[in-house]
Amino acid sequence: RDLHSFPTRRSSDLRFTFNPVLNRHANMNLLFLKSKQNQVFGTFSGYVLLDDKRIYFEDVFGFAEKVENRW
Repeated sequence: RDLHSFPTRRSSDLRFTFNPVLNRHANMNLLFLKSKQNQVFGTFSGYVLLDDKRIYFEDVFGFAEKVENRW
């Protein structure tokens, strides 16, 4: 899976796109500790529907991540 093309959330109340800037990933596997991390930082643009009004946002910095930890 291409880590630079995350699916976007779509519903009648929220619609946005995520534009990745940086992909940070780390893997650690010690005897009783395992961690797989994938964090993609970038910007969100879109709108949210509140009280029948669209509130637009553009280039809001944030991140999406997938993390698996075992200990």
